[in-house]
Amino acid sequence: MKSKVELFLFYLYLVKERYDKIYIHALTLLFITVFVSALTTFLPYLMKLIVDSSNNILITNIVDKSNLILLLAISFSTAWIALKALTWTSNIFSAYFMVNIEANIIFSSFSNFIKSRIDFVNKTDTGVLNSDVQRGSLAFGQIIYTIFLVILPVIIQFLLIISVISFKIGLNFTIFFSVATVFIFLLTLMLISKSGSYFNEIYEADNNQSRFFLEKVNSVYNIKSQGSSEFEASKFRKICENYISRVFHGNLKIGMLMIYQVVAVGIFLTGSMIYCVYMFNSRQFTAGDFVLISSYIIELSAPLVLVSQNLMQTNGHFVSIEKLQKYFDSPKDRVIKKDYLLENFYYKFSDVSYNVNGIEILKNFNFEILKGEFLVIKGETGSGKSSFINLLLGINKVDSGKLFFGDLDISTSFSSKIHEIISFVPQKSFIFSGTVRENILYNNNLSYSDEELISVLKEFNLYKILVNNNISLDSSIDELFKFFSGGEVQRFNLVRAILAKPEVLILDEPTSALDSVMAKKVFDIIKNNVSTLIVISHSDSLIKLADRQLHFPLMQSRDLAESGS
Repeated sequence: MKSKVELFLFYLYLVKERYDKIYIHALTLLFITVFVSALTTFLPYLMKLIVDSSNNILITNIVDKSNLILLLAISFSTAWIALKALTWTSNIFSAYFMVNIEANIIFSSFSNFIKSRIDFVNKTDTGVLNSDVQRGSLAFGQIIYTIFLVILPVIIQFLLIISVISFKIGLNFTIFFSVATVFIFLLTLMLISKSGSYFNEIYEADNNQSRFFLEKVNSVYNIKSQGSSEFEASKFRKICENYISRVFHGNLKIGMLMIYQVVAVGIFLTGSMIYCVYMFNSRQFTAGDFVLISSYIIELSAPLVLVSQNLMQTNGHFVSIEKLQKYFDSPKDRVIKKDYLLENFYYKFSDVSYNVNGIEILKNFNFEILKGEFLVIKGETGSGKSSFINLLLGINKVDSGKLFFGDLDISTSFSSKIHEIISFVPQKSFIFSGTVRENILYNNNLSYSDEELISVLKEFNLYKILVNNNISLDSSIDELFKFFSGGEVQRFNLVRAILAKPEVLILDEPTSALDSVMAKKVFDIIKNNVSTLIVISHSDSLIKLADRQLHFPLMQSRDLAESGS
């Protein structure tokens, strides 16, 4: 487990990778905030001068006294206007600063997660992931805000106040003021150390609620088909009640800690004010001194409470970024940018063994997937067909032996250049939010005219969707695709694959959602556009067209391909 300093530095370097002006912006904000602190300290001193000048019996000339008071009053109002203007300038700039930090951590979390090994991804609950990322991205910004825009300015303001008090009031009160402030700060740190477990309890309750909510929202059809709406609502009601209870009790414990701190500040405030009244009544303080000291006490009491609140929350923020850290520490895919040379085959298995969840998929497997062939992979559900495909795509890695793409060993790493010539259409077809064009040209750098794209859509009997809904290639289908049939979604995915112009096309049940006539038409188009096909299918018509077949579960230690009929 990383220390808080290590966690802070990790996220700081992470943000700086894309927000390269973070240090400049942080220092600018700090400068503005320090200037605000200085003005805040200066205003009570101006007020002291105004009060003392109005009571100064040594100034007998009424005109001189009036002019002096007027000058001080104008100075006070000018400083007040400058203070408020700078405060809002700081607020505007800090909002920009914070959103940059938040956005960069969200981006880094996303780009990191999609590079994680598939076994880690499959174990990750998306509801918990979303909560952890949202909390973590906000948390780190708040930590920086607390350090640079709360704690440091308050420390500087405290030092300035101490300097003024020491210079104008005296050493004894300065020592008392300093010791009391330091005591409150140490008390705050002690209370904060107890709050970490309370925040953890709150976040776990939030994760449980988010996990259940997202899982059930994505399963509404199944809930309806089972007639279990009331059952699920009842379960969620209990989860929400548990969430309310745990969050309330967690916040209650945190609130009690804050009350202890506020009481300490209150005692300090009351004692200091009583002392000031005593010194004023004994004529050791002028009226201006009383105004100055009381202003400083009140002025510093609020920041002390603010610091304690922010430090308490910072403890929770560190819990948040620690939870987010596990995603950054997850095992990653090894992706390289290495060229390869192709001979008469694309893939070659050499004594490969491969297990999934303790089930042996391949053992001492030797096989080549040849250029220009149509290979069908068949077998019963759960026999390892999709796992075999995952090896070809670099998603999973072999346990032993060697797997080659051309002359490139991809047993432990995968070259991103391989994706330039292969395409994959999964069984569970997908459509992303965006336009028609963005969907069919997803991750595609090739250039197509509108006429060419429309022609392909017509071949797959999809152009009618655009016509019937009066939309163009650049129209959003964010809402429309929810009403697509399974066959339409599948054909959109096949169009996407064809437009990538791959040398190798890997298909998982490509015609499962199509009727026999459309299936034949679609597959004829595919065969005319792609030379090498690797297809998982149970369709007799496709199996008959295959050059070779792989039947799972495989026999051991021999070439297992059968010739197509």
